[in-house]
Amino acid sequence: MESQNNPIVNSSDLQFTTSESLDHATSTGGLSCAVCNQPIQGVYFALGNQVLCDACKANVTAAPKGSGLIRFAKAVFFGTAAGLLGAAIWYAIRIVTNLEIGLIAILVGYLVGKAVHIGSGRGGVGYQILAVLIAYCCIATNYVPDVYLALASSSSEPEPAGKI
Repeated sequence: MESQNNPIVNSSDLQFTTSESLDHATSTGGLSCAVCNQPIQGVYFALGNQVLCDACKANVTAAPKGSGLIRFAKAVFFGTAAGLLGAAIWYAIRIVTNLEIGLIAILVGYLVGKAVHIGSGRGGVGYQILAVLIAYCCIATNYVPDVYLALASSSSEPEPAGKI
């Protein structure tokens, strides 16, 4: 059943590129900002399904504050920690099940990507490339124990007689 406060909007009338003045705010029962809870006056913005006032929209979309080097270092640290956790999970599953399940690489990539995003406080191509590199290195780290065991067992074998 259609309510007075939630009229059905024709999808051909929707546009998301420019803001529009809110002429009918009082007639629709009024809108309030999802961040500051103040009534919307004139112009509003939608972020997902939340309505924001102009001031809160500027705060939400503003670039993160702080040094770019510190953000990068945090992104590297968080991403590497998440990647090593993912590599440990993959290694444990590989050893316990004796199966090579490549889908776990998606988990590792997701963990690293999320951690890099949290550490950096922003996104962008540079941080995406960083996440891919960290994920790839951590996936390869999954095989380090196998390489170590192979090298240790081959070095403990005695040299055949007659070889120098």
